[in-house]
Amino acid sequence: MFDRVIRVAYFDAAPALLVVDALHPALSSLIRTAGMRAYLRTDWARGPHFDAVIESSAGDATRRDIDGACDEIRRWIARHPSTQRLPTDYLARSRRMAGAEQWAGAIEPLYSNNHVFLAANKKRTLWGSPALGEAAATFHCGVLGDVAQIAAARERSRGGFVVEAARRLASVGHMTADAAFAFWPASLLAHTRLFLTAHPSLRPVSEAAWGRLAGPVTAMVSEVVSRPDPPIDLSGWTATGVDLDRAVSAIQADPDTRLVPVDVDNPLHIRDTLGSDEAVTARLTDMFDADRNAAVFASPLHHRFRIVINMMYEALAAATISPVERALACYLLIRAIVADFPEVAARARDAVAEMAGAAHA
Repeated sequence: MFDRVIRVAYFDAAPALLVVDALHPALSSLIRTAGMRAYLRTDWARGPHFDAVIESSAGDATRRDIDGACDEIRRWIARHPSTQRLPTDYLARSRRMAGAEQWAGAIEPLYSNNHVFLAANKKRTLWGSPALGEAAATFHCGVLGDVAQIAAARERSRGGFVVEAARRLASVGHMTADAAFAFWPASLLAHTRLFLTAHPSLRPVSEAAWGRLAGPVTAMVSEVVSRPDPPIDLSGWTATGVDLDRAVSAIQADPDTRLVPVDVDNPLHIRDTLGSDEAVTARLTDMFDADRNAAVFASPLHHRFRIVINMMYEALAAATISPVERALACYLLIRAIVADFPEVAARARDAVAEMAGAAHA
């Protein structure tokens, strides 16, 4: 069972460098080795904004999925008994790093609520606990190995590199291509599409890249997802000593620590909805379909899907693929996986419309 901790929640595939440095040196080294620096510069240039999950084995505590970008929630985290305040120089260093990336703060299309973070560009305080890095490392140590192998193949042509990245990463992503995970692929799909079409200056580049990438990437992903599901062995995801299978089972078995539904794709809605600490769980539960939330959040496999997309984005960056083509390749990967499962596409339709509207809000 978990003690009270704060950890990275569903869409944070790679914690900010400042978090990793402070809380998990081994993971920090692994991320640098796998070429994650560009990703950290782009996504985290706007300051630390991770989703945090309060977990507890105590019977009188609740489990809450909360958005670290909301001031109200940040104050709640600050009062939590497991929370530690990290040195402020980590934040300053992160922002200095951001200046080295031309696209910093403007080009991470794979997070569905980026429009909120872009609008809320203000000074932030970072909070976390030692369990943060350990939990995050559990989810992506295995995939980072694939990314390192892919990034080493720089002698390939750009087209060949994209195809190879799609082939390897789709093999991991296929495990999550199920109707229960319809919400997250749809959200990513909608926001990547919006990113590619929202800026007139990017549209010609996007259309040109489409012709080069659409065919080979879609074909490779379709070929991968048509294979039988490989056996899913969670024991391979225990690189940090955390038994992921047992941890997830413990959460599912304890009604006092069940996952609380939160509309993470609309943090402003969360901010407007939250009241007192005691009312958070009840109000957020009413906002979402409990069955869908349980299906999506209760399994570690949805983490793998998010990681697959972000790892592909970073692998393409390591091969000097342009930002537009990176986003396009990820969009095609998502589209191909969703298209191969009609039941996923059908359930995702409303989510796409919802996310598209939120992005323009």
